[in-house]
Amino acid sequence: MPRRKGASLTRIDVIEAALVCIQKDGEAGLGINRVARELGIQPPSLYNHVSSQEDLRQAVAMEGWRRLLALLVNQIGPLEETAGRRLEQEHSWTTVHQMAHLYRRFAHDYPSLYGVMAGTIFSPNHPEFSTLLQHSLQYYAECLYPLGLTAEQIPHAAKFLWAAVHGFVCLERSHWTTYPARDTVTDMDQSFEWLLATFHQAILSSLPPALSSERA
Repeated sequence: MPRRKGASLTRIDVIEAALVCIQKDGEAGLGINRVARELGIQPPSLYNHVSSQEDLRQAVAMEGWRRLLALLVNQIGPLEETAGRRLEQEHSWTTVHQMAHLYRRFAHDYPSLYGVMAGTIFSPNHPEFSTLLQHSLQYYAECLYPLGLTAEQIPHAAKFLWAAVHGFVCLERSHWTTYPARDTVTDMDQSFEWLLATFHQAILSSLPPALSSERA
């Protein structure tokens, strides 16, 4: 994707080019020389927009997490946490189920990008990371809010859900969950459904007794 003649290069252009390189060449495509070649510039020119290879990797990973969150919001819709909001149980769990499947599909559709996302470590003080982390956890919490959990339980449940789905797709993409000559795509789908059903039961067991029996 060479630049248009006379167009001024931006950091966003660099990130977009890096995403194209990953799509073409996998994680190995995320390099200064490769991205510069994609842009039609000399590698030293790239350092006007990213300070290092690690800065480039973090920028791409951050963009991946943004796109994943945007996918969830666009497909499921924005959720608002209000004191009076309580959806029917079936609708509530449908939302959680849909969110988990969209997350897994994103990892399947963009395996190399998700590999970069999963393998990139951010400092807690990184300003973009801190903001995006809070937005992501808030969204997962809002998906869980109608289920009847207390305000103290919701942050833990949101981390539980994220860790479960993220862990599953990371093991899945590295083939650690595949039994030789036995597992199929259908088996993995069933395992994922089992994971979500177990999460469901764990949440039910955490509800106050009255709500737990009502929603079982």
